[in-house]
Amino acid sequence: MKTFLTSLCILFVLQTSAQQKIEILFVGAAHVNPPAPAYYNKLVTKIATFKPAMVFGEFLSPADLSKLSAGNYGYDRDLPRIQYIAARNPTPVITSAAQAKKYHDMLQADPTKHMLRSDLAVYYLLQGDFANGMYQVFRLYTVDSTSLTTAEKAYIAKCFGERSEVVRKGLLEKKSEYYNVFYPLIQTTNLNYMHAMDCQTNDGTWAKAWRKMDSAFQVLQQKAKADTSSAEAHTLALIDKYMSYTEAEGQQFATQPYESMNTDRYKTLDAAMNFYGGQAFLGFPGYPTQELKAMTIPWIARNEGMCTNILQQARAAKAGRIVIAVGASHVKIMEEMLQREPGVKLVNLNDL
Repeated sequence: MKTFLTSLCILFVLQTSAQQKIEILFVGAAHVNPPAPAYYNKLVTKIATFKPAMVFGEFLSPADLSKLSAGNYGYDRDLPRIQYIAARNPTPVITSAAQAKKYHDMLQADPTKHMLRSDLAVYYLLQGDFANGMYQVFRLYTVDSTSLTTAEKAYIAKCFGERSEVVRKGLLEKKSEYYNVFYPLIQTTNLNYMHAMDCQTNDGTWAKAWRKMDSAFQVLQQKAKADTSSAEAHTLALIDKYMSYTEAEGQQFATQPYESMNTDRYKTLDAAMNFYGGQAFLGFPGYPTQELKAMTIPWIARNEGMCTNILQQARAAKAGRIVIAVGASHVKIMEEMLQREPGVKLVNLNDL
């Protein structure tokens, strides 16, 4: 009887998850963004009309970061930053998730408590929660910086260092998509929280496969250069043509980058440029077919991991609308994965 009731409970949970409706707005982003404050402000206002309950960013969660080891990209990037904050804050004020929640709620009620914000940022960063630690640092060194008292400035400098040092440590990235678009978005929508969803468990396999593919593609280029009438030269010419775009398209990419990055045309070009021409050239003379297939395996696994992280959190929170901020190269494959999920509806930025 107990086993029967347990089975019914599991079935109910699965059915409830399957029936839950989630509208997902992907915003494919650039990791390097030139200064264009008026454009970004307009973009943030546009995305905010979607009224998301959650915003996800391409960050590792503390739990996922803790599973990595030296040699992994995420581990090697984040560990020195944690050590830097730990050295500056040997006795942090916040030491538990419950305290952090309390501080978050206090800041929701009164965002002018800048020292509390500093303490919350320190806690997040020490936990390896860079999505939110860097958001609080962003607030302190940009939005809130003009209203700080002398004492608050001194406290912030003690916790994190002078602005130039904070930038040098990668805790304030002026050209990032988060600095320009997605941190202003979670402030504008009063969410003031960024959900992490990245997956780096296959980084080592990816790096090795990418190096092999890159080396093999260089061989193709060398053969094409050595004999311009060869089959390899013809393959390379077809790849170059496939990745080309018109002057008008280039102008659109430059003036409306985010709108462009979220079109089917851009997604096709991006996949070709990031994957040496891509799937369309498998089996062509001289093309490193097996190397591309090997490179694709960890790429699929990473995107599957990100989709799983997103759905688990969104369904647990019963979120009806979510925004996914992710590098533009991920959008096409993640859309394909998520649109197969029951209850999921995809929304395009250009339809807002």
